[in-house]
Amino acid sequence: GMSLVGTWLYSESYATGDRSTGQSYQLTLLEDGNFLYGSTGSVVGSPIRITNRGRWRARDDVLLLNEGTGWVPYARFVVDRQQLSLTFADDSRELWQRIAH
Repeated sequence: GMSLVGTWLYSESYATGDRSTGQSYQLTLLEDGNFLYGSTGSVVGSPIRITNRGRWRARDDVLLLNEGTGWVPYARFVVDRQQLSLTFADDSRELWQRIAH
């Protein structure tokens, strides 16, 4: 689980009409077992709005989160150095990039 420690960034972009817009999400997994999750605006460097916080842990290849109501499996994960691949229960996937340790 220690390879998960750090700050990860996920960006999604989508087209609205003739312009492309995007949203970025940041997940910080702290060594002490706390996590912070939030979104940033589409402008690079815009502040993070924390929407979720709590405790995290890894069991086998599953990331579990606890926001105060018990441990919930969030996603299966694979860490490859600077990339974190998350696979959710519906088989959708997100590829996160490491931006800090």
